[in-house]
Amino acid sequence: MRVVMTNDTGSWKLKTAVKDHLIKKGYVILDLGTDSPNGILLYTEAGHMAAKALQNGDADLGVIFCGSGAGVCIAANKHKGVDAVVCESVDTARGARLINDASILCMGANVVPEERAKEMAEVFLETQFAEDGDAERKDRLRGYIDQIRVMEEF
Repeated sequence: MRVVMTNDTGSWKLKTAVKDHLIKKGYVILDLGTDSPNGILLYTEAGHMAAKALQNGDADLGVIFCGSGAGVCIAANKHKGVDAVVCESVDTARGARLINDASILCMGANVVPEERAKEMAEVFLETQFAEDGDAERKDRLRGYIDQIRVMEEF
């Protein structure tokens, strides 16, 4: 699986720890964030770059970081077809994929400890949309999501 990762200036350390963990697990990482703790990248730029990578088909899912997770989430969600979500627990990361079919996991470096961030990213990437639901439930959820996207085109 191809995973885009970005970070703003203050979240390089957490991004790097999660990135190294995911590489060891066999994920292919497209890192568009800063390459050092001194690199300058605004949360708006980080969210935008991750969303564009998904839109362009350069990645399957994303894991992105800023101080709270909220800024990159808002920036990413401005892009059509991108569903980003801020999570602070493993359960919400799992649910974001399972129930909401989210495409980008957003985390706050000032909020989420490193070991939990690694677990959250792994669970998010391993969970499939409605994997434990029956076919009718999955179709209804997918239909609702598609309906919302059609309404957004007007």
